[in-house]
Amino acid sequence: MSEENKATVRRYFEEIWSKGNFNVADEIVGAPGGGPADPPKMSADRIKQVVGGMRQSFPDIKYSVQEIVAEGDKVMVFWTAQGTHQGDFRGIAPTGTQINHRGFDMYRLEGGRIVERPGGFNDDLGLLTQLGAVNPPPAR
Repeated sequence: MSEENKATVRRYFEEIWSKGNFNVADEIVGAPGGGPADPPKMSADRIKQVVGGMRQSFPDIKYSVQEIVAEGDKVMVFWTAQGTHQGDFRGIAPTGTQINHRGFDMYRLEGGRIVERPGGFNDDLGLLTQLGAVNPPPAR
């Protein structure tokens, strides 16, 4: 089961996030049988919205799974992403900047589908710094 769950999460990053193949979201994201997805549960429609927004801002973005660990119905993944800021992102006009983004996410799977993201951390401060929206104080 753990290996199958890891393969599903890899597919989630490769097909949906990196390629924008939203049909895959319908196959592997959300409650089995298309039932309601109450927060913090995930739905295919919500993922399409989030990924669509990210891909508008960074059309060439590619995600890579660096590390992946699974136990039971949970999968933890460390990912990195690279892309070019070519569209508005959180009110920041396109800069043409090549970004490097990274994060950790935990997913819960049920029936071969990603149904929940109980936790995660994305280095949004690092991303905003790369785009020139934040200027951190100098290191001491």
